[in-house]
Amino acid sequence: MLCLAGIPCIYAFWVLATWAPTIFIEMGIGNVMISSLLASIIGIAAVPSLISIGYLSDALKRKGISRKLIVVLDIALMSVFLFLFGYALPTNSSLVSLISFYTVISLLYWGFVAPLYALLQEMIPSRLHGTAFGLMNGIHFTGSLISPWLTGLLRDLTGNFVWSVYIPAVMLIFSSFAVALISPAFSFRERGSKALAHP
Repeated sequence: MLCLAGIPCIYAFWVLATWAPTIFIEMGIGNVMISSLLASIIGIAAVPSLISIGYLSDALKRKGISRKLIVVLDIALMSVFLFLFGYALPTNSSLVSLISFYTVISLLYWGFVAPLYALLQEMIPSRLHGTAFGLMNGIHFTGSLISPWLTGLLRDLTGNFVWSVYIPAVMLIFSSFAVALISPAFSFRERGSKALAHP
């Protein structure tokens, strides 16, 4: 489930990582340098998001709450903000709103990464961690093989990027659901959580 859940996440990332400069230009930022600088927010967001959400997932685990909860909520929120971002594109929303949605999406994208990999290592023997991490990441990145060109094709067919953004937003709903199904399904308490609590 973890392997499949990450494919839409990577798909969504490459929609924005590839096409965000063009999206910003079409929304009225005519300067390529500025639009590219704004697009780089998705990379800059990695530093605070990876550190803070990784720390939060550890803190919640110590309280008996599974890292699965962080992953599910993060991906679900990413879906919501992608819908908002897509809705803002054809409605003449302010650039401030568009950039704000993009920034939140960027933070949420990196937010699921640390707890997802921590969750994986809890599920497999330590002697297989390297293989499992590499395999999961490789499966996730199949989304990157489809995303850039399909986004461009949809843009050409529809005349805008709305459906190019809505499609990964829908896919992320299924990702969130898939993570929630990991055994024990729809349970976000750690097994033996009483033992995890600090005195």
